[in-house]
Amino acid sequence: MEKKNWITSFIGLLLLICLITPSYAALQTFDNGAEGWLNATVTDSGSIATTPSAWCSGQISGTVDNDSTRLYGIQAPFDTDFFGDLNGQQALTVDYKIDGTVTGPAGATVRFYLGHYDGQSRYWVSNDTFSWDPNGATDWTTYQVQLIESNFMLWPNQNTGDMTFDEVLLSYNDIGLVFADGFTSNATLGFSSTECATISIDNFGTLAAVPVPGAVWLLGSGLIGMAGIRKKSNRR
Repeated sequence: MEKKNWITSFIGLLLLICLITPSYAALQTFDNGAEGWLNATVTDSGSIATTPSAWCSGQISGTVDNDSTRLYGIQAPFDTDFFGDLNGQQALTVDYKIDGTVTGPAGATVRFYLGHYDGQSRYWVSNDTFSWDPNGATDWTTYQVQLIESNFMLWPNQNTGDMTFDEVLLSYNDIGLVFADGFTSNATLGFSSTECATISIDNFGTLAAVPVPGAVWLLGSGLIGMAGIRKKSNRR
C-alpha cells in the first residue's frame, strides 16, 4: 500500500512539473538568418513599405533614421503560421534592445501586434500596460504579454470590429512589433532618431500556457503524500 501511495504522489509531482514549467510553443531565434522577417517603414503621407530585416549574429534589427521615412515596425513574413495555433493559454514574448535614442514622436511606444488581413484590417495591439518605451532597454530585455483580450486593444483607426479577438487569434496572418505614439496621425507613426538608433530583437515567439489552477492543488497533494511516506519510513 505504501509503495502504491508513493508512486501516485510521484506521478502527481511529475504532472505538476509539466504544468508549471514554461516551454516555448514556437520561437524565432534567428540563428541562421532573418528567416524572412521584414522592417516596415512609413512616410508622412502614410505610405508603408517593407524591406528585409538586417541580420547579424543571431538577431535582427532596423535602423531609426532622422528623415521622413520612419521605422514603423518589425514583422514576421505575411501569411505564415510560424507560431502555430494561438489561444489565450499562450503569451507573446520578445527580447528587445536599442543602441542610440529614439527622439520622435512624443510618447513613442513599442507594441506587440497581431491581425488578420484579407482586404480589410482586423488588427489588435498590446495596450499601454504591455507596451514599452523604446529607449528603456539599452541591454537585452524580455517583454511578454498573455494572449487575452484584456491585454490588447483594437488597432486605432482601423476597420477591425467584424472579428473578435479570439477569432483573430485563430486566423492571424500578420504578427510582430509596431512602433508608434498611439496612432493619432500619419505624421506620428513610426520612430525617428537624430543619431541613427538601431532597434534589435531576438527570440520572438510564443510562451506556453500559465499553469492551470489545479496545479497548485496537485503540488500540495503530491508533497503531502510524499511527506507522509517519508514520515512512515522514518518510524521504522
